[in-house]
Amino acid sequence: MALPHRLNGPSWWPRSRMKRNEALWGYLFVLPLFLGFLLFLGGPLLASLVLSFMKWDILSAPQWVGAANYVELAGDEIVGRAFYNTVFLMLGIPAGIMLSLLLAMAMNQPIRGIAAFRVIYFLPVISSIAAVALLWRWIYNPQFGLLNYMLGLVGIPGPDWLGSTAWAKPALILMGIWGAR
Repeated sequence: MALPHRLNGPSWWPRSRMKRNEALWGYLFVLPLFLGFLLFLGGPLLASLVLSFMKWDILSAPQWVGAANYVELAGDEIVGRAFYNTVFLMLGIPAGIMLSLLLAMAMNQPIRGIAAFRVIYFLPVISSIAAVALLWRWIYNPQFGLLNYMLGLVGIPGPDWLGSTAWAKPALILMGIWGAR
């Protein structure tokens, strides 16, 4: 005879003994990862949130100041500019996703020269960071860079890509999109 529902445990818990043992082993295998998450991510995240409401110079005891730190940050011009730059650079994320989708679809088409295209596509994966940085520095060079040379061929004077406040962020977005593939 089956036990009443309330004696079988919660509705999400398996009713047969074998299923319960299987679920228990599953939870035991996940437990170290969960404890690691709590210890190395959850704890520091919670501590930093609590400390953000305090005045603390590491040498003395922390003092509770409430939202005063956030009020001070809201009025700081540098923080506002940093927030704007972060949001602007995040625009490269959806652009990178769309470009990745288009390139993935293109790599599955019977296009002539697809092998060369695949090599160019996977080049960032096998290239070292230093080599990629030097390559992009050469491409963006205002005097003899490849990008300014190509723009000059169509009569457009190229800017100082990495030295201009207007062009540095789009140049970094382009580098990030190419390097993230």
